[in-house]
Amino acid sequence: MPKLSYTPREAADETGISEETIRAAIRAGDLPTAPIVVNGRQIRRQIILHEDLVHWLTAERR
Repeated sequence: MPKLSYTPREAADETGISEETIRAAIRAGDLPTAPIVVNGRQIRRQIILHEDLVHWLTAERR
């Protein structure tokens, strides 16, 4: 079973795409990150959901 989410570094390791490119796609809004809320407070850590990563990867190939 695949992981449910990835940090930008983990996404880079899993895909073979550089972390810099992953972060650039996030900044451009091409690769969404999921907000993390703990006790009503949003955490600033960037988490990429598995399905968003797959969608971004397949959209890039078209």
